[in-house]
Amino acid sequence: MPDVTHKARAATNVLRLCLSRGADSTLHLFNLLASVHGAGLPRVTVSEFEKRFSTSSVPGVAPVKIHPHLTGFGSGSTAEMTILASLVALTRPHRLLEFGTCDGASTWHLWANAPTDAQITTVDLPAGTKVDGSSDRLCQGIATRPLLPDSPRVRLVEIDSRQWKPDLQDVDFCFIDAGHSYECVKNDTEKAISVMRPGGLILWHDASWRRDDYAVNDYLKELRMAHRDVVLLQAGPYDYCALAALRV
Repeated sequence: MPDVTHKARAATNVLRLCLSRGADSTLHLFNLLASVHGAGLPRVTVSEFEKRFSTSSVPGVAPVKIHPHLTGFGSGSTAEMTILASLVALTRPHRLLEFGTCDGASTWHLWANAPTDAQITTVDLPAGTKVDGSSDRLCQGIATRPLLPDSPRVRLVEIDSRQWKPDLQDVDFCFIDAGHSYECVKNDTEKAISVMRPGGLILWHDASWRRDDYAVNDYLKELRMAHRDVVLLQAGPYDYCALAALRV
């Protein structure tokens, strides 16, 4: 059978790769793809997900803008940044909220693809700050944010999001990519839902990874059990994407 032959050839190549030098990043990609495969969330292609937004509510699709660096430190894959930017360009949100600024790469894609009068609030730890009960200590309290737009439309709130009291309403678009512990993602999601307008869109990063004390996947499954239609977005067949989405 051709399919069996194809799988056997692929398995042989994977074994050779595992035994070769310098394959660490590729092997990590295998683990990431395996996490998506076993995420336990319904997978929906980006094009199918976009159909959920009626054309009557979308005034027109603007060109999608991608930063020349494509990604930043801790921001995720190129496919994930492209999907983030595309959904902003499609939905044209005017009030955006982000949990987890890091070096500003994802913030830049929100800012560049939202309408020119859109306001963005991004929440992250102050420089040099490390906290317990979170995750990704290397991403905590980074010293500089070179990709963060220097714009009056972008408001950086430097605080542990668990201590932050939301001071905005009617949010159209929220991107959650701060602490990945259960406590952090639950905190950030509940605060996001409390300020979202009906029909607004929430995206979560790292929605499938279950190692390194990550619990985003566990929490999202709980949301589905609570009848929230959380789905895992699927890019092209060769692109890694672990973004989950919910239209509130």
